[in-house]
Amino acid sequence: MTAGFGAAFLARGAGVVIFDSKASPGAASPRVFRDFVLPVYRDLVVPELRKAGASQVPLIVGGDTTGILEDLLRTGATQLLCDAGSDLELFKRRCSQERRAFRASVDARLVHRGRPEEIRREALRILEATRDQPGLLFGCGVVAYDTDPQNVIALRKALDEFARGG
Repeated sequence: MTAGFGAAFLARGAGVVIFDSKASPGAASPRVFRDFVLPVYRDLVVPELRKAGASQVPLIVGGDTTGILEDLLRTGATQLLCDAGSDLELFKRRCSQERRAFRASVDARLVHRGRPEEIRREALRILEATRDQPGLLFGCGVVAYDTDPQNVIALRKALDEFARGG
């Protein structure tokens, strides 16, 4: 089903991004991921999407995915998520070795309830730690509806500050 929907989007000129919250270690153990989820992505979904024309197949699994990082790499996905709480240094090393892009995220709970200065500091910490990482994407998790807009703006300001070398 996932591959079919993805192929339909690709046929219409759109790209695909797979978000799989149910595969998060908070919802499924590493063994369940390895035994049941990994084979589906590795053997069916990613190859079918590639056949349908996808040059990029991001697989976004949230939560602390440090324990399933090697299995995530084995899926063949071209981009992974290093969500808040995951081992950023390990993601940097392994994704670099495997020539995979990854997204590093500021904790969505901090963006929701934190102060702009705290958010800025955390964003700058992540950006500095990933300074030389090829293919890095920077962001945060899902932003709650009642988040103060200044908290989201703090992410953008941190990115601008970092880009200016400050």
